[in-house]
Amino acid sequence: MWSMLVFCLFMILVLIQPGRADAYEEQLIIAEVKMNEFKGLLQSPTLSKTCKSTRNAQLNGFSSVVEECKSNRSQKCDDKVAVLPSQVQAVIDRFENCSVSRIEEQLLHQLIEPKLIVESEF
Repeated sequence: MWSMLVFCLFMILVLIQPGRADAYEEQLIIAEVKMNEFKGLLQSPTLSKTCKSTRNAQLNGFSSVVEECKSNRSQKCDDKVAVLPSQVQAVIDRFENCSVSRIEEQLLHQLIEPKLIVESEF
């Protein structure tokens, strides 16, 4: 009886993990698709140089998260990948308005380590 219970729990854990990995991979793919859209928007001739520089720095930050989390699955990456597509979409939605609110800046800092932002701003 106990062995059957242990076996059932083991199977549940085994079955749960692939779904979680699939969701993780799916979020990474969605983020990459959105980043390709982001790259296309960077080509806009109406975008000011300052705004283009700001958006390019953001894109570099998002890209570094994708690269880090493709090869390094961790709780930290799980948290970042879970919100990455929505963060990229939020920037796309207001792409030509380059004023960044304090809340948006805090969210970006939570997603990307500060050192990545500093490096990508220069």
